[in-house]
Amino acid sequence: MKVGLIGFSGSGKSSLYRASVDTSGKGDVAAVSVPDSRFDKIVQQVSPKKITPASVVFHDNIGSIIGGTGKLFDVRTLENAKKMDLLLHVVRAFDNPAAPYYDTVDPVRDSNKILEELILLDLQIMENRVEKLKKSPKPIRPGSTEYTELTLFEKLIPILSDGTPIRKIYEKGDIDENEELVLRNYQLLSFKPLIVVFNVAESNINSTDDNLKKHMEYLSSLGVVSFTLSASIEEEISELDEEDRGEFLASLGIKEPAKKKVIQYIYDTLGLITFYTAGEKETRAWPLKRGSSALKAADTIHSDIARGFIRAEVIHYADWEDAGSWDAAVKGNKMKLEGKEYSVTDGDLINIRCKV
Repeated sequence: MKVGLIGFSGSGKSSLYRASVDTSGKGDVAAVSVPDSRFDKIVQQVSPKKITPASVVFHDNIGSIIGGTGKLFDVRTLENAKKMDLLLHVVRAFDNPAAPYYDTVDPVRDSNKILEELILLDLQIMENRVEKLKKSPKPIRPGSTEYTELTLFEKLIPILSDGTPIRKIYEKGDIDENEELVLRNYQLLSFKPLIVVFNVAESNINSTDDNLKKHMEYLSSLGVVSFTLSASIEEEISELDEEDRGEFLASLGIKEPAKKKVIQYIYDTLGLITFYTAGEKETRAWPLKRGSSALKAADTIHSDIARGFIRAEVIHYADWEDAGSWDAAVKGNKMKLEGKEYSVTDGDLINIRCKV
């Protein structure tokens, strides 16, 4: 999972990056293990030779977003953003006299600027493609990719022109599988999952003004998750020894550090769950789209395993925890044999029977 941090200069984007990766010494790209107490317990019981937790790769190298009246994304920034699975927009909601973008603090304005730009960039791509298709001397026949592109883009252009991002149209169920494939191939930015983080002052950690609350409700109506935190404070917390963090968090009224909070929002926004394979050679946590089948889980492990799929041996985490081990859960009749269409649930321990 590639998560790209974007934001105007002075927004605190890099502070949040450093807080999320838990160290300042990893450059501008870092893979961060997903905090998971269930996985920790499985590892402790199995004692495998190799441990592979689920991870999120944070990118603080997307590029600059330039304020003013011109284009916000330069070519490099735009191309880097397209490669991400999710965009994390950090918005300044604190006084910073050194911030070069605008003199006043206006998180609603800055958030809207990026939302509008992402839609505008997608509109330009669609309009250019429609114009090219209409000028093509080659007949565009129903059922062809070109026909799908033309009809889809002509349907979406007026909706985007009204300020609605593609992700909202998709959530409403107005895009079929073939159209979804077209959108993903074009790497359209208003279709990508987006999280907005309002970077507030320390004094506003546990309070949000009414104007910002109203805007966050508006973002939710567009399919965008948003929340507040203080990146500078979170960076300080990340630099503390593990045993000192809890006391400091409690003194500030913060329930959990940025790293855990941000990753949880990423998982939720991407619609991910976690399943586990627990072996003595390797115990691993696997991210998987919610609602995915056992066959998809097998393919996530290895395409050869999916091709030779016979059955999935499944033990729910709660049953595994109660039993204390895989073998004990099997003896207690808690292991189920499931077919390809079984819908994997969050926390399943899975062993795939397959023919090589």
